[in-house]
Amino acid sequence: MNQSEAMIYRFPAEMAALPALLAQLQALCRQSDPALVARAATAIEELFTNSVSHGLRTDATPAQVGLAVQAQNGSLQVRYEDGFLPFDPFLGLDKTLETLELAVEGRSVGGLGRLIVRGLADQSSYTRDQTVNRIDLLFSPRATMT
Repeated sequence: MNQSEAMIYRFPAEMAALPALLAQLQALCRQSDPALVARAATAIEELFTNSVSHGLRTDATPAQVGLAVQAQNGSLQVRYEDGFLPFDPFLGLDKTLETLELAVEGRSVGGLGRLIVRGLADQSSYTRDQTVNRIDLLFSPRATMT
């Protein structure tokens, strides 16, 4: 998704902004499959919570996150951005996956939400653009079980 393809909506990186962020996602996806929107909302909520809870900044500029959504051919392309220090949420997830074999007491804390995001999206990628962490997610229709 190019920035020129979809408008990026900005929100303060504080938990009080989460309802507005999710409402914007719902508004942008009114015509989309509710199952796709639910998957996207869950992923965005996890990314946002991680940004607010763990993101670190080095300057005094108020932290923001960005959201862009584009519906195309029955799928949703979602871009999530934050201006925190570089962090690739998909890096090291293979190790997190391996720890799922261990008893709960033997697991390290963290990583499960990032693993969930990767599982909800059909494609995911991370890039760093100067001072912005950019996460692109693709949500495609999946066969339903009956």
